[in-house]
Amino acid sequence: MASEDLREEPNCSICLEVYRDPITLRCGHNFCRKCIDQLLGTQDQAGVYTCPYCRNRFTSRPSTVRNKTLPNISELFHSSEAETSTNWVCCVYCDLPVEAVKTCLQCETSMCERHLRNHNRSVQHILLDPTASLENRKCLIHKKILDYYCAEDSAFICSSCGLREHQGHQVEPLDELVKKKQEELRNVLDKVNSKTEQTEEIIQNLYKDVPKIQQRAEHVTKGIDEMFQEMKRQLKNLKESLIRDVVTKKDDRLLSCSDLIREVEKEKEELLVSKRHLEELCNMADPYKLLQEGKQSGFPDGVVRSCVPSYSSGDMDLSLISQTLHTISTI
Repeated sequence: MASEDLREEPNCSICLEVYRDPITLRCGHNFCRKCIDQLLGTQDQAGVYTCPYCRNRFTSRPSTVRNKTLPNISELFHSSEAETSTNWVCCVYCDLPVEAVKTCLQCETSMCERHLRNHNRSVQHILLDPTASLENRKCLIHKKILDYYCAEDSAFICSSCGLREHQGHQVEPLDELVKKKQEELRNVLDKVNSKTEQTEEIIQNLYKDVPKIQQRAEHVTKGIDEMFQEMKRQLKNLKESLIRDVVTKKDDRLLSCSDLIREVEKEKEELLVSKRHLEELCNMADPYKLLQEGKQSGFPDGVVRSCVPSYSSGDMDLSLISQTLHTISTI
């Protein structure tokens, strides 16, 4: 398992952070106690509780058990993150150690918030996330800043490289290329946002169908009971058969509706992951990381369900059942 996968193992699927006071539901999935308590604070519109991971449904609030293994693992990750957070780059202009917020590529200096404001007033340089070493941002041959990009060779180059080794290639200034790439990513982000809104609307419509199915089934069942109160005992078997048929159709439709909800929610989750990644790229100040990671970023696969069959009473129609009963009673 890759190290990135290992870091995801102790993460709560609700807050996406390392577990804090992890507990386990009956279905076997783990969550932070605070996260799952908030989620299970109310029932959904169908009157049931749902596991946010596997979508398992409970007719009553599920009991929770404190996980005895995960707290130790989670504590290790929290400790590791605390140690990592202390390794920061200092501002070169401050007399006392002050954490830098940006590193200027051209000036090769790291600055705190105060000195960065003065720097931005005087020059327009490429700013990176704070780094203690800029050696990997310089040309190994000419010892100049890598401020150009050769599309033909997919390489970061300096101005001297562009005049010699890459002469005649498609070479662009790094800052202009970054602006183009960010604009492309923003267009993709707009599409993802639109697609996310569509999936949310579909999910809400599906949830609205759930109580309609429940109410219709209850209405039909009540109507069948009222009709059979007026009939003779010999129709008892027919009454039970009709009720079983209604319940079966109700369960089938609820199951189909639940399956659709899970599919669309899964698609929504994938879109949100793509959305967060694209937002990070759009706000990324480091041009090298942006161009390297942005190559693999694009419009996510899959098509939003543009049409979901709306609920119809169909053969769960009390009037049709009534006509059938009257026909039988007159034989």
